[in-house]
Amino acid sequence: MKRTLIFWLIALNLGAADAAIFAEIRAMTHQIEQITGWKSKRKVPAAMMNKQQLDRYLNLRMSEDVKPGEQRAEEVTLRRLGFIGDNVDLKQSMLDVMNEQAAAFYDTRKKRLFLMESTGDRGGEQMQSTVLVHELSHALADQQHGLYRFMQSAGPSDDEHLARMAVLEGQATWLMSEYVAQQNGATLLGRPEVVAMMAKASSSSSSEFPALDAAPLYLQETFLFPYSQGMVFQSKVIEKLGKAGYSEVFRRPPATTQQILHPDLYLANRLPPRLALPAGRFKEPVLSDGTLGELDHQILLRQFKVGDWASIAAGWSACRYRVLEDKQRTRVTLLYVSEWRDEAAAEAFFAAYRKSILPVKLKSVTFRQDEEALVTGQASDGSFRLERRGKLVTVLEGLPLE
Repeated sequence: MKRTLIFWLIALNLGAADAAIFAEIRAMTHQIEQITGWKSKRKVPAAMMNKQQLDRYLNLRMSEDVKPGEQRAEEVTLRRLGFIGDNVDLKQSMLDVMNEQAAAFYDTRKKRLFLMESTGDRGGEQMQSTVLVHELSHALADQQHGLYRFMQSAGPSDDEHLARMAVLEGQATWLMSEYVAQQNGATLLGRPEVVAMMAKASSSSSSEFPALDAAPLYLQETFLFPYSQGMVFQSKVIEKLGKAGYSEVFRRPPATTQQILHPDLYLANRLPPRLALPAGRFKEPVLSDGTLGELDHQILLRQFKVGDWASIAAGWSACRYRVLEDKQRTRVTLLYVSEWRDEAAAEAFFAAYRKSILPVKLKSVTFRQDEEALVTGQASDGSFRLERRGKLVTVLEGLPLE
């Protein structure tokens, strides 16, 4: 799946701006330099943009960055995995959220910063400055480490892409918040409880933002996660490494969302094992091939209303999936394998998948076997098999009917 776009949007719409605010760029950049120890290498071009221009811009960039075939593959994959329903238009949902949320963004290709024009009914000078600091933080990081290359050099893992997004947005959110704290004679350093509180406040949707609130849980969470949990991650890295932490996360980026959720694993450089997909003779063409991380499993379990979703997902160690589709586009097959911390964690996920996910995600389910570590049967779109062996859980769905 392609999770990333090549520009960065502020997570919370803090109000639009007036062009006069650009006069503050030099002073803001200097303070960000003081916080990070970085030096600005060139002036950052900045321009205003109205909502109509933003709409055209987003549609253009979406068409440039995501080919129609890739967009369809992502939709089909997310449906097969259980993240979105049949009636969700993924592209339109993404555009609606970005149009609603965008107060400013930094384009890593054009190396330009854009702020939305003021409508006169929202925001204030302090809020406008906060938005601008966030995007200037991106621009300064780009001059040091090349953000476009940073994202493009990620491996094939979907989870790794989202972890890198958390580096970008989490760091900019941390710098934005530290800038505001220093303006008020304070600092976030040594105050993890304040950082956690701020992250929690920014991680929830709101009726003030109907497009985000109406979006599927998967889009909500993967949109907000880089800002909220990324900020906590960056805070803990800075506490451990000092100013060197601002660059360390680019030189040695996190490989999984688990490392974002649990920074100690990042600092210990603990990486997930590589898994082999379930064996079998599958003739259908591959539609997508990727990974699901701890965050994805959190979302999946929440999507299907598993009460102890956080504790179950915390047992995640590794995962791989592959989605196949026949040439007639009539049957989609899922091959999935995950490894868990221990057998108890694998048992917990197996039980949650059997009880809460299988009967709801699949339609017209009939069980043939329903045992402690093996469940088989058929649904309206083919046969399925759910199995646990030790710490491994495998799922096969959409198999040809026997």
